[in-house]
Amino acid sequence: MPVSIAITDNRKTPNIPSRPLDAGLILLPLFLMGFLLARFAAPLVDLLPACTFRAVFGLPCPTCGATRAGLALARGAWLTALAHNPLFVIGLGVLSLWSLFSVIEKLRGKAMPFAIRSGQRFRGLTIGAILLNWLYLIFVSG
Repeated sequence: MPVSIAITDNRKTPNIPSRPLDAGLILLPLFLMGFLLARFAAPLVDLLPACTFRAVFGLPCPTCGATRAGLALARGAWLTALAHNPLFVIGLGVLSLWSLFSVIEKLRGKAMPFAIRSGQRFRGLTIGAILLNWLYLIFVSG
């Protein structure tokens, strides 16, 4: 009868963070490029197709107004941007701060004390915010 032997490795491994891809470091340059594109290529927006969802259903989609909000932000018209699509403006602000904090974490070499943890509650808040924003868009522009 064969005997199995369990071999354990008692060496300590370094404390490696479980973040395989640091999205914050990727998003920050993308935000800057998007800002520059919105700032200097605004006439190209007229070439974009109309919203298919609105054409089919007669209602604005959950992201309707995001392009106009981004262009308004690039011009510095914050209130106009909020009127076009509040969730886009707030979400962009939150993602920008998260990206900035990711860069700061990398430079400092340790996590920020108020790091965002994803989970069930965060997903529920996100879905609720999207639904509230959609209702706002339906009643304001509908």
